[in-house]
Amino acid sequence: MLAEDYSPNRLERAKLAISRLVDKLRDDRIGLIVFAGNSFVQLPITTDYVSAKMFLNSINTDMVPVQGTDIAGAISAALNSFSDRKDVGKSLILITDVEDLEGEALTAAQSAKEMGALVINLKQALLFQFVHTEHLLTVIR
Repeated sequence: MLAEDYSPNRLERAKLAISRLVDKLRDDRIGLIVFAGNSFVQLPITTDYVSAKMFLNSINTDMVPVQGTDIAGAISAALNSFSDRKDVGKSLILITDVEDLEGEALTAAQSAKEMGALVINLKQALLFQFVHTEHLLTVIR
C-alpha cells in the first residue's frame, strides 16, 4: 500500500477516496476494518462520521503486524460487525492493492451474499478511476 504509483502512495489515495465517500453519506452507518495477514475492526459500525474520518486518518501500514492479504478474514470481521436485522442493507467495500493471497475470499464473499450482504471489491486501479465519490455511490446502491 506504500507503492508510489499513485501520489503520494496507494494507502493515502485510498484513504482520500474513503473520506470523500464518508462526506457523501447521510443516515448510513459505516465501520472500518484494517487488514493484511489478519484483520481487526478499526471502527465499529457507527453513524458518527467525524469519528470515522478520525479513525480513517490514523490508519497506517504498521497497524497489522502480520503481512499478507487475508481478504476472507476482512469479510468475516465485517459480517461479525453487521446487525442480524434483515430489513437493513449491508454493503462491504473491499479496497486492496493485490489479489487474495490467502485463497478463501470467494468462499467468504459467497457466505456474505447468503447473509444478504453486498460485497464490492475495488482494486486500487479501479478505485482511482472514480474521480468523484458520487460515481462510487452509484456503484454501491
